[in-house]
Amino acid sequence: MQFRTKARAVDLLGKGQIADLPTAITELWKNGYDAYADNLTAEIYLDTYKDIKTPLFVMTDDGKGMSRNDIFEKWLVLGTDSKSRASLEEKESEETLWKKPRIKAGEKGIGRLSVAFLGNPMLMISKKQGHPLQALFFDWRLLENYNLFLDDVDIPIENIENIADFPLRFKKLKESFLKNFDKEEDLDGKPIWEERQLELKNEIQNSIEVSEIPDFLSDKLLTDLLDIENSHGTKFIIFEPIDQIIDITKNDSDYNDSKQFVISSLSGFTNNFKEENTIVKTVIPVYKETNQEYNLLTSEGKFFTSKDYDLADVIIEGIFDGTGSFNGKLKIYDEVIDHTYLNPRKKDSRNDYGNVYIKLGYNQGIEKESIQNEIAYNIIKEKVNNYGGLYIYRDEFRVLPYGRQNADFLRFEERRSKRAGTYYFSYRRMFGYIDIKREINSFLRDKSSREGLINNSQYRAFVSDASNFFISLASDYFSTEAKESIFIDKKKELNKQHEALNADKAR
Repeated sequence: MQFRTKARAVDLLGKGQIADLPTAITELWKNGYDAYADNLTAEIYLDTYKDIKTPLFVMTDDGKGMSRNDIFEKWLVLGTDSKSRASLEEKESEETLWKKPRIKAGEKGIGRLSVAFLGNPMLMISKKQGHPLQALFFDWRLLENYNLFLDDVDIPIENIENIADFPLRFKKLKESFLKNFDKEEDLDGKPIWEERQLELKNEIQNSIEVSEIPDFLSDKLLTDLLDIENSHGTKFIIFEPIDQIIDITKNDSDYNDSKQFVISSLSGFTNNFKEENTIVKTVIPVYKETNQEYNLLTSEGKFFTSKDYDLADVIIEGIFDGTGSFNGKLKIYDEVIDHTYLNPRKKDSRNDYGNVYIKLGYNQGIEKESIQNEIAYNIIKEKVNNYGGLYIYRDEFRVLPYGRQNADFLRFEERRSKRAGTYYFSYRRMFGYIDIKREINSFLRDKSSREGLINNSQYRAFVSDASNFFISLASDYFSTEAKESIFIDKKKELNKQHEALNADKAR
């Protein structure tokens, strides 16, 4: 006996494992980075732009691309590389595009399936140096048929020799895919498409028939892969993107929350809190009307940089050692203090999560209690309002959902709501990051849904250490009855200066 796999298993592993739009985009961007891309885009073409009839969503990377053999042996093989994700290529080579070997950002070997979340149908074009351009066409909704097995599904692929050849090849791809519907019965004589799924079948067929790429866009997508020597890269064209992709381009207040959620989730894809740490460039261009284009990621203001720490009233920096201790420094207004802490929890070597670095900036909620002038205070306040939170980065890549407004995993706001005078820290006023490494913090692993870290004993130990550290820190320096008066004394001084300044203005 052998396992047989229903086609819907791929649907469950891909679209079924993706929590939301930012997670889907992030997974594909990670794969692009793993392919040694330097530029990653998620382009939105609206039906008001040039001669586009229906909106299109295009994800591109300038990575090493894939040959036909790569597509069959890697891209279409689920779980590939899952055992070697943490290892580096041995040296710079053609496989690394002659760049320094990279630690892989992807992990599960199924992230490529997140493209199914973005919409249907899909055209993938990919080119590897020295190989012909490959085009693959598929509609992931086919996998929702619970009567199909994986070996019943045919995925068409074609070589593209030149731009003039593309329209004919694209038409052939669609015709080949539609042959998946030719077979009406299985080996037992039962209908493959049952009556309750006929509507789905018709939707897929209709979508494929009307799928088209305007000439200007096919030229744009193919030129850099066909007309440039040693070209390489991969592009996904989604013909019927999900509604949320179109909604985030609207200025209507009804869509503001969704728009801000997507922007804040995709900002800081790599760790911009570190100085000169731009590993890869990400951009979401929106093509709305002819000669009108903007970057969605910066439409609500730019993300944090290392220089923003200069605008913080409080900075916390140091290392949790994995066994309950913290060693680092505090900068309270203009005074720097060495600080150590030991969480009095039960020690168990099995809960050791490895060294974890943290750097956090914090600002006062009232301008008169801040050391910054009015201009600087308002600059950092706006950024904190848009992107404030405590982020987690693994090997310089953001781990979702950390950093989002609803991702207060150390429960700052829950404690503060009980007694603000005791529990000083507010999640909404902080910015900064926790830095973990796959090699050092191997037990701090992602959930299969890529939405946060697994709640294992090491994760719980880290949360306990970090939470109790901030409780102790507030008690020592920042509460209304703090053991040390540095913060309170300076705050009183700033209040007096502010009052004196106001008095001068009034006079």
